[in-house]
Amino acid sequence: MAGLLRTWTLTSALLLTLLPPRAFASAPDEKPLDLVFRNGRGEDLALRDLRGQPLLLYVFASSIRNAPASIATVADVAREVGPEISVLALSIDRDAAALERFLEATKPPLRILADPSGELVERLVLSHVPALLVVDPFGRVRNRHEPFASSDASAVVREVGLLKTGKPLSGSATPSTCSPP
Repeated sequence: MAGLLRTWTLTSALLLTLLPPRAFASAPDEKPLDLVFRNGRGEDLALRDLRGQPLLLYVFASSIRNAPASIATVADVAREVGPEISVLALSIDRDAAALERFLEATKPPLRILADPSGELVERLVLSHVPALLVVDPFGRVRNRHEPFASSDASAVVREVGLLKTGKPLSGSATPSTCSPP
């Protein structure tokens, strides 16, 4: 029995070394996101209130060099996937004045939320910013684009299309990606 367990462990370790690093980042989360954001007007927005449709959650910092181009790409994706898909942009800027200057300069047509304390972003366990999370209608993260780049836009549109039709994303851990938790 010990020999069988050791063989299985070694085989598993070997297989894990053959997987590309993004295979781990793309694995779907089984637990729905349960975050509550506060917008600039002091109103709360709970992600659970947006369930029933796919969601794109874009996390950014205005201080990143390519932030204007990146947020413009997310706005293009939002237009392409249609108004029935919620697209939220979460700023991790600690300086509210810097964020306001950025938003005034770029005027993104997105719902902007702020997380100056970093508390919400910490719960998302991101490895890079900017990041774009593709969330299924049940509130579970189905793919992470970390760091998000303009070259990811067509993949995000395709992923949202699959989620709209109830089909699993390629590379998902299980074929039941779009089934309720």
